[in-house]
Amino acid sequence: MEQKTFISINKTDMISDLFRKPLRPLNNYAFKPNGGLWASPYGSDKYFISEWHDYIFERENLYLAYFTNSKNACRFTLKDTAKILEFKDINDYIIATKKYPSLHHALSYYGEYDEKHKAIDFELLSRDYDGIYVRSPYIYSPQTVVFENWVVSTLLLFNLQCIESYEKITIDWNKDPFYYNPNYDEECYPYISKTSNLTEVQPNSKEYIELYEIVKTLFINNLLSNNLDISSYDKYFKSLLINAKKTINTILEGSFPLCDEIISKYREKGFNINKEYFIFNIVFNVLADFLNNNRDKISLLPKSKVKTKEDYHSILQR
Repeated sequence: MEQKTFISINKTDMISDLFRKPLRPLNNYAFKPNGGLWASPYGSDKYFISEWHDYIFERENLYLAYFTNSKNACRFTLKDTAKILEFKDINDYIIATKKYPSLHHALSYYGEYDEKHKAIDFELLSRDYDGIYVRSPYIYSPQTVVFENWVVSTLLLFNLQCIESYEKITIDWNKDPFYYNPNYDEECYPYISKTSNLTEVQPNSKEYIELYEIVKTLFINNLLSNNLDISSYDKYFKSLLINAKKTINTILEGSFPLCDEIISKYREKGFNINKEYFIFNIVFNVLADFLNNNRDKISLLPKSKVKTKEDYHSILQR
């Protein structure tokens, strides 16, 4: 892949302990995964920062810029050894759907699951690759609906260890870019006003690895003490989400010194870490690994009979 430098908007740092692995959609209709690091190709320090930054400041998309912290970002370079699966066109994608088919969609998609809706399993893909790179608009095709919402060329990373180095950047405007403000000027343009020193991404800390094993044991023990509904895939997946919620609540309401130690360490370094969000991430990393490791068993579950759109996020609400 020729492109090596990317920008992730609304990103203030690259910390492995705070990273969430890719996880299948928490519904029965969408195609984009949860988690991962999302970025678009770097353009220049002035006028054209990146494809995504340019997109959200188009007049019809300004609501995205308004609700996105587009001022802070990270610019990073991939290692030469990074394994990125590149989708240059629809044929590349079709090949991937055959090698990494999504069980989630095959077993629970609410509509007709035909060739146009064939999806890939990002959890399975992460076994072999560090991420994917989707070239827009070349991926658009009447042969698939999967990339209809991928509006710019996009890099999705499954881990941070494939990054050579990164720098935190601040993006400003020479004049007001919001056309509905009194000071708006159509001659406005963005530019990178500030950059930090280049930094290497550190691997997961020993404390995080130890905490992960504790959370994993708790998650498995909760599964053993509750009956999983295996009458259909969607009911099974909902059971797993209920178990994830129970695991999150157990940690939040219990005494887990190691968790508090990790959060305190990063807060002392100036990171404003939300405890609930941190726990949510680590539990969902455990869930992603569980789904990946039990793929063969899951493939034997009966298909869902639900024919309407369902969102599972409410299961996770406290």
